[in-house]
Amino acid sequence: MTTETETIRVIVFRDNEMWVAQCLEYDIGAQAKDIDTLNARLEVVLRGEFNASMERHGKPFAGVDRAPEHFHVMWEHRTRSLDLKPAPWMSKHENAPRLDYALVA
Repeated sequence: MTTETETIRVIVFRDNEMWVAQCLEYDIGAQAKDIDTLNARLEVVLRGEFNASMERHGKPFAGVDRAPEHFHVMWEHRTRSLDLKPAPWMSKHENAPRLDYALVA
């Protein structure tokens, strides 16, 4: 059985006093006042969506729509990217996604 590892692109940007992380392949996001809290919140949300979709559909993030187009445009103007293979907190799952984080200035 072969498995395909999916990449989920995540843009990170400031919106007034908050940091925002928005996934592109799925309309999943989080916000916080600092980067460490943002990362922790995004992890919680992604884990929850991953587990719920696996339980309901047997496929990661099944049923979650793609993010709105303006976030994809932001990705094209990113400043820097960091690729995590696989997402460190999902490494025990055979079909765990990779995360590709990008900072948008």
